Amino acid sequence: MCGGHLDLKCLKRRRSKPGLGGVILSGFKRVVIPALLAVFIFVLSAMLWPVEPEGSVGSMDDAELMYEKILNLEQYIRRGDSIRISVREEVMNAYLYEIIRRMSAVVEDDPFRMSTRTVNLSFTSGHVIINIITKWGPVRLSYEITGIPGVDGTGAELDIQKITLGHVWMPEFTFGLLVEKLSNIFSKMKREQYILRNLSEVEVEDSVLYISVE
Repeated sequence: MCGGHLDLKCLKRRRSKPGLGGVILSGFKRVVIPALLAVFIFVLSAMLWPVEPEGSVGSMDDAELMYEKILNLEQYIRRGDSIRISVREEVMNAYLYEIIRRMSAVVEDDPFRMSTRTVNLSFTSGHVIINIITKWGPVRLSYEITGIPGVDGTGAELDIQKITLGHVWMPEFTFGLLVEKLSNIFSKMKREQYILRNLSEVEVEDSVLYISVE
């Protein structure tokens, strides 16, 4: 029993009811944070899920045919002559496959070096889809650029419509960084860059690209 003096043993601790702010904060922790975590995992998984290239790939003979076309275009440009040629999708991709295969510097003692494995073009009516597969250690990533090709005063250009990393659409402010990556891949292809700078017309139909110089 409690006497006339203060006996702390007689005191019972009461649990105070949480205020409105505490209820909201508790609900936020229980619902919103797990939901945000789930969204983050979903987006990350979609980014790491590569998009497989759609463009058909030809044979070694097709790659050699594309190389001959490039040499002919270069000669016409240097002579100041006009020519219009057609390039089928499988011919272009066979050539790119061989180029990337030879350019790929896979360092055996550095397994986590990011390297480009394939560059694949898909031609649809009025559009070009550029699919780039890279590998970083065990991770396989894809970048896909969709654009409308054309020419301006400095040669060929690509009006970018969208870029995806894996299956995720990338915001427009990232376009410059990803296009720079594509430019770096082709930085050593001097002959091809020379031709692109001197194109006078580019037209795309299903599975066929038409290019002109004059």
